[in-house]
Amino acid sequence: MAENIEILTFKYNTLKFTVNNAVDYVNVTVGASDLLSTTGANIFKAGDNFIILSCGLILPENFSLSGIVANFSPFINLQVSTSLDVLVGNVLEFGTSGQFSPIVANYEYALGQFVNINNYLTTDFKLKFSMACSISMVGINAAYNGKGISIFPFIKISHNSPLTF
Repeated sequence: MAENIEILTFKYNTLKFTVNNAVDYVNVTVGASDLLSTTGANIFKAGDNFIILSCGLILPENFSLSGIVANFSPFINLQVSTSLDVLVGNVLEFGTSGQFSPIVANYEYALGQFVNINNYLTTDFKLKFSMACSISMVGINAAYNGKGISIFPFIKISHNSPLTF
């Protein structure tokens, strides 16, 4: 496999939460959103198999995941869609049936999982994340109240062909 290594994440400011230290945690959710490379490219060529090298969730200093609250644990879904945004489904090789649950933020989880994309579709494609988590507000300074804070889930992959727009 060729060595095109990409770190894919949401477009800046896609995933934000508003600080409110009057509560123990705030929930953050986002539906299926495109993952972009650092150049903004996001379309893979048909048949471009890949290896999921690692994934994680980056939070600013002083913030942390609050664990299992509000009847769910933090999760990230990796999904595949056509280049025209028709959702095909979860990439089952990612975590458990397409869902990965990070235990802590600001940590890179090594995975090393090969994905044969031809099991899903045989056209150009995109990868998407959907996710939900709770961010702890315990110990957060009141000066942050009302401010929007971005968080960044990411996935690092190795694949064959350069991404296009």
